[in-house]
Amino acid sequence: MPVEQSQNKVTLKHGKSTVQIYLLGATLTSWVFDGQERIFVSPLVFPQFGPKGPLPQHGFARVSKWDWLGVTTENASELTVSFGLKPDAVPESQRKIWSHDFKLLYTVTLIGNTLKTKLTVHNTSSGPFGFTSLLHTYIRVKDVTKAQVVGLTGYTLEDTINNNLISTESRHGVTVAGEVDRVYQNVTNNILTIENTHIGAGFIISKSNFKDVVVWNPWIENAKKMADFDDEEYLNMICVEVGNVASPIQLAPGGVWEGEQTLVAI
Repeated sequence: MPVEQSQNKVTLKHGKSTVQIYLLGATLTSWVFDGQERIFVSPLVFPQFGPKGPLPQHGFARVSKWDWLGVTTENASELTVSFGLKPDAVPESQRKIWSHDFKLLYTVTLIGNTLKTKLTVHNTSSGPFGFTSLLHTYIRVKDVTKAQVVGLTGYTLEDTINNNLISTESRHGVTVAGEVDRVYQNVTNNILTIENTHIGAGFIISKSNFKDVVVWNPWIENAKKMADFDDEEYLNMICVEVGNVASPIQLAPGGVWEGEQTLVAI
């Protein structure tokens, strides 16, 4: 069966790929391609990135239970499924803070060695609202100190670790040798590569309608402080998030916005 559904999660099987997505947060927790796990975890961020706003960290999309909307496309070359979120599923404590009416649609597509994810935001309110959003993807690596993200050279970055210092990336490949938390702004290059993952040859990441890229790794001390993160797991992931962070998206009543990410295992 291409789709297996339980009370809490959906499992997709297509070609050489198997994907698991939990209804809580529409969180993608696994992508096994060609017998190897490629994803550490991939939650959604909406309508707030990090603590920069009135809501708790990263907003409510990742802590709300999404509706399973079923299979959109199923054939020999493609499997696409979708999930939805409406205000009545948002925790009441956050709904009181962010009271706009909305509809979110999250679609997941498997094609060969490719995983596509797309977030669509509908403003069903009578007034406008602003939001920040990311596809918060943690890539699995064998040793994060040997991996590098290529394609960010020359872009302006805000370095959260260094008092929000603004600088320009000069390296050919962004590497991790300690705690990293950087927002690369207005990245017009829509294709990035992650090299030396030691799981296959790496990844190609393509983004559409996302302006910014966040690169993050908690490193040793922060990993120990995180309740949902094993002490040594920082070694096996690098977070490369496509999103809109530096400037919130403003959506008019009745407006629709969508952003998409494509991961290609190479």
